[in-house]
Amino acid sequence: MPEPTIAFMILGLPAHPLIVHGAVVGIPLAALGTLAYVARPSLRARLWWPLVITVALAWLFSILAGSTGETLEHALPPDDRFIEDHAMWADRLGVAMHALGGSALALLIADRWNLLRPDTRPGWLGVLRTVAIVVSTVAAVACLGLVGIVGHLGAKAAWHDSPAASKAMRSER
Repeated sequence: MPEPTIAFMILGLPAHPLIVHGAVVGIPLAALGTLAYVARPSLRARLWWPLVITVALAWLFSILAGSTGETLEHALPPDDRFIEDHAMWADRLGVAMHALGGSALALLIADRWNLLRPDTRPGWLGVLRTVAIVVSTVAAVACLGLVGIVGHLGAKAAWHDSPAASKAMRSER
């Protein structure tokens, strides 16, 4: 196996398995926070700042996890079905996270505008808010499902040939 480049190493370890933990925690928190924000108007004032921070950090970690994952994928032996499956589903999660990040932040900005300037609300803001609610809800649900699939496939890719891996799992290869 080729040595990973310095660009994606942290303390001598590949950065992807370390960075991915930020995405594994942040994406579900951002998704659940967005669903709570949409479903419970009474919580919106309290959730606004925490949700802005959570969505932004989850989005950042998903980008970093994708970038370091691509680099790690190219450093590993080709034609590993587990890695290919993990990468394919991770790409789908990346699309869903981009949709969630963009739509949730658009919704949050639209709501802040409504609070700060209710008398000067432009007509397009209501349309933006409605579209953002629909897109962020669908993207949040997709992210919740996809993060589990991607995490499971990543664990299989990392551990399928370990001594502790079951015989059935090793034979899937």
